Amino acid sequence: MSKRMCFSLAVLCLPLLMPVMASTQQPTEPPVFTRVAVWQVPRTQWEATVEAFNRDSRPVLERLLAEGKIISSGNGEIVIHGEEGWTHVDWAQASSLAAAQGVVDAFQAAARALPEAERQRRGAEFAARVTKHRDFLLRSLVHRGRTAGRTTGYLWGTVREMKPGRGDEWLDLWKKYIQPVYDELLANGTILAYEVSVQHFVSDSPNLRYIWYVAPNLEAIDKVRETFAASFQKRSAEERQAIFTDLGENEVPASVRNFFDRLVNFAHK
Repeated sequence: MSKRMCFSLAVLCLPLLMPVMASTQQPTEPPVFTRVAVWQVPRTQWEATVEAFNRDSRPVLERLLAEGKIISSGNGEIVIHGEEGWTHVDWAQASSLAAAQGVVDAFQAAARALPEAERQRRGAEFAARVTKHRDFLLRSLVHRGRTAGRTTGYLWGTVREMKPGRGDEWLDLWKKYIQPVYDELLANGTILAYEVSVQHFVSDSPNLRYIWYVAPNLEAIDKVRETFAASFQKRSAEERQAIFTDLGENEVPASVRNFFDRLVNFAHK
């Protein structure tokens, strides 16, 4: 493979080279807890699913955000479908586990407040729409975001598996070389939030790392890539070695999986 091709591939991968510490390590900042739900919905029900979210869930989440009980929330349509069949995603973030669970409690309270006939009708509609469902409970190792009222956008991310016991070195390198670029992108409004997290409730490998950012539009995603490319070009040969070789040594080979969602709603405190 030519040096030019290697460089091109490296530039494309830069935004997702965000390693993190092992899940057993104590966080260096207060964590953010995220409840994530992914859904499999038949194509004929996609529009109805978004309409139901805006009718049932969005008012609850907006109230919780205004009251300071959650930090952010969002829902969207999965752009690149995998064999698991997930088509939709929604989430809410809070500064404590109790507050994250409080989101579920708020949804249940809102349902109980409905007249019995209406609650039964909505429950039947929900059961008819959803063919598969899974929850995740994540805990952030790094979380940054800027104030954003209810808006649309895109979520771009990756899941990586770390080699056991290699998270500290990876995190040190990430904070030195990768995080400053994301902080710059956040400060100038190119992105609205970014995070590195682990499964707090572990249902897969405990070494998985979820790394994502929210952009207001597709042009911003292009700018993220361009900004990382420009940053890489300014690096010394030793720094490039650190970014692509040293980081990679801490990662399980061929473990990277990406995800890409179009957000119908996103808000951050």
